Amino acid sequence: MNINLLLLALMAFLAGLAEFVIAGIIPYLADYFQVTTEQAGLLVTVFAFIFAIAGPILMMVTSAIKRRTLLIGFNILFIIGNLLSVMSTTYSMIMLSRIVLAISVSMLVGLAFSLCVKVVRQPFQPRAIGIVLMALSSAMVLGSPIGIFLSSLYSWKMVFMGIAVLSVVTLLITVKYFPSDLEVEKLSLKDDLKGLLRKDLIAAHCYTFLFFTGQSVFYIYFSPYLLHEKVSATVISLLFIVFGVCGTLGSGLGGLLTEKWGGRRALVVLSMLYAVVMAGYLVSSSVGWLFINTALLGLVGWSINAPTQSYLIERSEKYASINQTVSTSSVQFGISFGALLGGMILGAYASYTLLIVWAVVILIGTVIVSLMLFRFSRERRLP
Repeated sequence: MNINLLLLALMAFLAGLAEFVIAGIIPYLADYFQVTTEQAGLLVTVFAFIFAIAGPILMMVTSAIKRRTLLIGFNILFIIGNLLSVMSTTYSMIMLSRIVLAISVSMLVGLAFSLCVKVVRQPFQPRAIGIVLMALSSAMVLGSPIGIFLSSLYSWKMVFMGIAVLSVVTLLITVKYFPSDLEVEKLSLKDDLKGLLRKDLIAAHCYTFLFFTGQSVFYIYFSPYLLHEKVSATVISLLFIVFGVCGTLGSGLGGLLTEKWGGRRALVVLSMLYAVVMAGYLVSSSVGWLFINTALLGLVGWSINAPTQSYLIERSEKYASINQTVSTSSVQFGISFGALLGGMILGAYASYTLLIVWAVVILIGTVIVSLMLFRFSRERRLP
C-alpha cells in the first residue's frame, strides 16, 4: 500500500469527520453556548454553504500552485480551525471556526480525490479513488456516533482536539514523504460549461440537491428529536452507530443495485423507499421501531451515491470530473438549505412532526426528478 495514498485517505477521513460530527452534537453545542437548537443548526448551514462555494473556486484559482504546497497550507489551516473549535467560548467563535474548517475541508477533499490517482500506477487508479471515497464515506456515517460517544463521556471539544492531533501527524507525513512534482490538469469552468448546461445533467444535480435537503431537514436535528422523544443518551448513541454501520453497508448496496438495474432505475426505487422510510418516523417512536427505521434510513440513504455518480459518468465520461465537482457542491447546498429550513421550522412551530412531513414532501420531489431523468436521457449523450 502506497503511504501517500494512505495519507490522502486519512486526510479525507479527518476532513469528513470535522464536517459531519456536528450533526450528532448539536444538543451539546446548544447547551454549551446557551443558544437554541436552530441556532446550533446554523453551524451546519454555514459550513455546507461555504464548502459548496469555496471548493470549485479555490481549485481554479490555485491551479498554478504546487499540490504539495496546497496540502501543507490547507492542512495547517485545518488544524487552526479545529483548535479554534476547542478554544471557542462564544457562539461567534465556534461559527468562525466552522467557516475556517469549511474552507480547508473543501480543498483537502478536492485534493485527495485529484491526487490519489497520481500517487499510484494507472491500473490501480480506480482502486485508489475507491479507497479515498471509502474514507470519506466512513467519516460521513461514523462522524455523529463518534461525536456523541466522546461528548457524552468527556466533552464535545475532545472531538476537535483529537482531529487536530491526528492532523498534525498527517502534516508531518506530508512534509516528509509527499512528492513535490505532482501536478494535475488546470480547471476551467468556462471550457466545461457544455458539460454542465444540459437538461439531463442539470436534473441530476437538482436530484442531489433535493435529496440531501430532504435528508438534512430531519437528520441534522435527529439528536434533538430523540431527546424530545425521551430517548436515553445510551440509546441515542446506539442509534447513531446503527445508522453509521448501515450507511456503510448502504454504500455497497448502491453499487450492487446500480450494476443490476442501472443508475436511473436505482435512483427511482431508492427515492421511493427513502420517502417511505422517512415517513416511518410519523408512525411510532418506540425504541424497537426507532432502531429498525434508523437502520433503513442509513441503508437506503447512503445507497444513492453509486447510482448518482454512475449516471453522471454514463451521460458524459469526458465531463464527469466537472460534474462530480458540481455534484459535491449540490450535496453541500442541500445540507446547508436543509439545516436552515429545519431550523426555521423548529423556530416557528417547535414541531418535529412538521419537520418529518417537510422532509417527506421534499423527498417525494426527488422521486419526480428521478423519473424525469428517463425522459431527459433520450437526448444524445456527450462524448
